[in-house]
Amino acid sequence: MKSTIVIYGHESELTKADAKHIAYHIGAQTTCPRHIDDAMLSNVENFILCLPSFAAEKAENEWREYISTFRNKNIKGKYFILYIPSGSPSSPMLGELRFVLSQRGARILSQIIRPQHYTIDEWISAVSPSL
Repeated sequence: MKSTIVIYGHESELTKADAKHIAYHIGAQTTCPRHIDDAMLSNVENFILCLPSFAAEKAENEWREYISTFRNKNIKGKYFILYIPSGSPSSPMLGELRFVLSQRGARILSQIIRPQHYTIDEWISAVSPSL
């Protein structure tokens, strides 16, 4: 398995809990966008971004933090999985984040919004082969 880090927004306890659960099951570490630095980017191949659902309180702040974190980083050839616990993928911020990642050379392996009928463990099983 390639090196993977799971990133969560610091304002959402739900995304933090999901990130820690995902990291535990795939043997990865967790961090928040504020701690992403060039050394980490050079040593990690896969990133799972645990994003708040669009309806969550303060979700826009967290989405903006992800966008600003990766806007000026060298992530060419890095792989990203976008995890959203539930909700609709229609937010313009999702498009903006995808655009920033693509413009910086990242490869988005998967954009998976966990359907209500999926457990987090089923989601982990679905994405694990991509790591």
